[in-house]
Amino acid sequence: SLRIDPQRAISDGYDVRSDIWSLVITIVNCFKAK
Repeated sequence: SLRIDPQRAISDGYDVRSDIWSLVITIVNCFKAK
């Protein structure tokens, strides 16, 4: 599964895109589950 690695997020500098990416993955997984 694709997930944001906390350590990588910190080293790269936290960005709002990280939240959006996590949200997108969650939504996609919900659609796949149907």
